[in-house]
Amino acid sequence: MIEERNRAWMTPLQRYLDQGNAVVLVGAGHLPSPAGLIRLLTLAGYRVEPTKLTPVRGSKATVVRVRQSKTGPMVRCMGEANRRGSREQRVVEAKERTMGSLSQMAEWVNLPVDENLYLFCSNLYSAAAHMSMPVENPESKELRIDGFGTVAFSDIPVNRGMLAVTNELNEQGVDQKTRFSTCWRIMHFGDVLGETERFAKWLRPGEEPGAIDVAEALIRACAIARIDMSNDKGSFDMDDVARHAAEIAVRLDAEDRVGPSSGA
Repeated sequence: MIEERNRAWMTPLQRYLDQGNAVVLVGAGHLPSPAGLIRLLTLAGYRVEPTKLTPVRGSKATVVRVRQSKTGPMVRCMGEANRRGSREQRVVEAKERTMGSLSQMAEWVNLPVDENLYLFCSNLYSAAAHMSMPVENPESKELRIDGFGTVAFSDIPVNRGMLAVTNELNEQGVDQKTRFSTCWRIMHFGDVLGETERFAKWLRPGEEPGAIDVAEALIRACAIARIDMSNDKGSFDMDDVARHAAEIAVRLDAEDRVGPSSGA
């Protein structure tokens, strides 16, 4: 998922760099790997070199600095980068990469996920994020980037939750496409919770301040609902989520009624 997002970022990122004086903030996880931002910037015609920055107390962000010079834009991605190649060529290549990336992303993210798997992973994500279960510290998963140094994910709720989910999916041998769809749907479940009026029948205030209790039907609906990829990041089709939630609620209610009698 991170690699697909990196590719999708390249077109707007280069546009900001052309304007000059840009500041881009990214998580450390977006830098390494063959599809990390450092390699994508290099392939797009940048020269990326490491540089030392004075650390800010309490700051765990990775900073990408962009400034304008007499010879053209320069990038500081914890280092410097000088532009190479014509702007027109870079724009065409970036568009081709982005369109291919978004096309694959739209295909993978719209793959329905097994409801029981998604329900389990959603609960796992919540438990790990809020540390209501033993969790692995993301900061212990250091990544080595050649010519750059060592980076690690910050120990924050979203990283703890996604690390637990990805570990579980890998242990279960889930294929890459399903892992991608599962993680994307979990990461964007908050968008569904933001539609409080639309999904009022499946949401209620939790016992703790700020907590929300979510009906099982709504969670299961997000495992199979359509994803609208008409924008560059995608979003749940909320009408489709509501439709599936209503159908699943009826099904679960019927199963509850049949269950006791079938076991008699």
